[in-house]
Amino acid sequence: WQENIDKVNQLYDDGHTIVYWTARGSGSGLDWREVTEKQFKKWGVKYHKLILKKPLYNVFIDDRNINTDNFFNNFDSFREDYLKKVDD
Repeated sequence: WQENIDKVNQLYDDGHTIVYWTARGSGSGLDWREVTEKQFKKWGVKYHKLILKKPLYNVFIDDRNINTDNFFNNFDSFREDYLKKVDD
């Protein structure tokens, strides 16, 4: 998992906006923000925004959606095809 964190952190360092959207708290109603932020800090996760309580669904159909397996297994081509380097 550290390799995946490093890849997303590199996107952050390249100037891309990183937003994590998690379903934590959707089912329980509990606020997981503090726990999640502590985990991110411990793991060295770089991000701009954390959004909790994503709706609980088994499948999202979206014209811009990609699952984590496809994203990380094809990271270099995804980055080349879809992400332009952000200029300073």
